[in-house]
Amino acid sequence: METEVIMDPRRVSWGAIVAGTVLTIVIGLLLNLLGVGIGLATIDPASDGSPSAGTLGTAAAIWWLVSGVIALFVGGYAASRLSGVWENGDGILHGLITWGVASIVTVYLVSTTLGGIMGGAYGTLSTAMGMAGRGVSAAADAVPGGAASDVANRVQPWVDQFLAQVAPNATTEDITRARQELAGLIPNILQGGQTAEQAAQRATEIVSTLAGVSPEEAGQRLETAVAALRDQATAAVDTAAGAVSSAAIWSFLALLLGAVATAAGGWVGTRPRDELATAVGGRHHAA
Repeated sequence: METEVIMDPRRVSWGAIVAGTVLTIVIGLLLNLLGVGIGLATIDPASDGSPSAGTLGTAAAIWWLVSGVIALFVGGYAASRLSGVWENGDGILHGLITWGVASIVTVYLVSTTLGGIMGGAYGTLSTAMGMAGRGVSAAADAVPGGAASDVANRVQPWVDQFLAQVAPNATTEDITRARQELAGLIPNILQGGQTAEQAAQRATEIVSTLAGVSPEEAGQRLETAVAALRDQATAAVDTAAGAVSSAAIWSFLALLLGAVATAAGGWVGTRPRDELATAVGGRHHAA
């Protein structure tokens, strides 16, 4: 007599998804801690054979990616297996939902103090994200449109270098007065607008008096130096934006690969129909 398989009408098992998520995070954490331990063990300051920072960074990225794929595959498999679904589509969906929950939890961990407490790759990722954001912000503040006070602080070293070049024989007192005023004028010149021309005229007067040259020559020197500063700031913004863009693209690819891994785990973890029929038939026979 053929055994009739009666399925639970509920198609989503949240308990299985939570279990898969827990497994994903814990296995990922363990593998990343193992990678950190192995990586630090290869560093020997007294030896020339230690891997370079670039090599360590590449190896860490590869290890992080591989360990994430392994953890997500196991989590997707566990979620699908524990859910008891017997259709491959349901198993894949359980894996993908596990991937989504694990991704949300991971993002929460790396964006809070828990990332530093957990350490390892999560803490490193959190630090890297913060540094990237600060890098773009710092670079953007150095070009037109940034906050004047922030730009003044950032151009101060440039003002010192500029004055040392155009007025090497000026007295310390004159240099001090000039650097303070120029540090407030240069941001206005960089930002443009109505005050830029007045700021440029006053800065030209300061340089002309301090260097003992004509206003025309002082204005030319100042214009050339400010143009070089603007080009450097723009290049810094482009570099920072390019780095963040690359990081975003690679993160997208890593997340996509993680989704594929959990979907594959969910597909593998789907219970075969004959296994489920055998289990149900055994229970009916026992009854």
